Amino acid sequence: MINRSLRLIIYCTILLQLHSLPLMSQQMQQNENLRYDRHSLKQKQQQFIEKHGDLPILQFTISGASKTDQVFILNQASAAPGDRLSKFNPYSLMNSLKKSNIFSDIDFHYHNNGETVTVEIAVVEKWTLIPLPIFYSNAGSTGGGLFLIESNLFGYGKQFFIGATYATNGWNALSGYRDPGLLGSRFKMNIFLRHKNTIYETGTMDGNTDRKYKCGMSLARLDTGYAFTDTLTLYLSTAYESYDVDNSFNQGFNMPDSQQSVLFATVVDINRLKYYDYFHYGLLIRGEFAELLPANDNSKRYETATLYAAYYLKVFDYQRAALKLRGFTGSNPEVAKKRIGGKNGFKTLPAEMILTDRYFSATTTYEHSLLKFSWGVVTASAFWEHGMFNTENGSLQTFYGPGAAFFVYMKKIALPAIGINYGYNVITKKSEYSFSAGISF
Repeated sequence: MINRSLRLIIYCTILLQLHSLPLMSQQMQQNENLRYDRHSLKQKQQQFIEKHGDLPILQFTISGASKTDQVFILNQASAAPGDRLSKFNPYSLMNSLKKSNIFSDIDFHYHNNGETVTVEIAVVEKWTLIPLPIFYSNAGSTGGGLFLIESNLFGYGKQFFIGATYATNGWNALSGYRDPGLLGSRFKMNIFLRHKNTIYETGTMDGNTDRKYKCGMSLARLDTGYAFTDTLTLYLSTAYESYDVDNSFNQGFNMPDSQQSVLFATVVDINRLKYYDYFHYGLLIRGEFAELLPANDNSKRYETATLYAAYYLKVFDYQRAALKLRGFTGSNPEVAKKRIGGKNGFKTLPAEMILTDRYFSATTTYEHSLLKFSWGVVTASAFWEHGMFNTENGSLQTFYGPGAAFFVYMKKIALPAIGINYGYNVITKKSEYSFSAGISF
């Protein structure tokens, strides 16, 4: 209880300190958001056409891009030199560049050359090479670590990260690479590597432990995808997964068997999100069907299916409501079941405690900006989550409850939102805390 009270005091102190910094006016906030609005962008283009005519494009020029290769930007434009200005879709390019999260400001200017027009793409680049120290504490462990993140590798919007954490229950190292356009094409590639050696405690929703073991987990995964449209991408994936249970761990009991598998999966990604200053709105759906073949005689063959769907609704500027659905079903062996507690959609469950091969959760959220500065925005979010999961004896366990969170979005640094989360489980009458920086801890 003392640790939880201390964390709440620290969080409130941070917010009070932030409140003392100079704020942006409401009018400035509205102007910032209008820059990314479809109607405003189209209106600016149409006003030029009405005044000067639908001129052919002489060239595209880019200002402000010192690290980003111009080819990366121009490959996402819907028009080329020689096309009429009306063929250029400023909103499509704006949304693609905002999605990359490597620019803090983007604007388009049209310059009349007499019989032609020059389209200027003006950008301000974010700081993309970031060392990120992490400290976290939850009911399961306390730990910290360091990550190095680059969001604009080689100036082509490619992402790379590497880092490690050490906690009271073990250590975890991971690295990843994401290429949104191989050689400027519609092909995509993701590479993910992970190794962790952790003491796991598995149990019930109210915190009773029924299994304890030490396990080394290794994962190497490759996703190769193709974007058929701007919103639809299909991935074919393969991976090697290994769960090596330490049978000599003398504190363990009810330990599961080890498992080594080779994964083959199909992933469908539908992204119809519209990106504004900090928030995004719209529909996101991601589904995966995977088959995992045994890599040795002692392992089991099994299948899994995963679904994530979210819809973000713009209510007012810098306010949004959302509905998020998560589902999973599989025939996983015990050691390879999903740990859901403390993660998104399961904030009211104890972190890393719940192990399941079937779950469903629905979360409704409302997020509102509290403080907006020139460097970023601080938001508050309230949520209600309701779901169920399959327990070890095969029965379904329901959970639900409210929660709240504070998030910090950085304008000039290419980081995902950093958040502090609180959830209350109505059934167990217990509170759960977590920290998130793109992923949850």
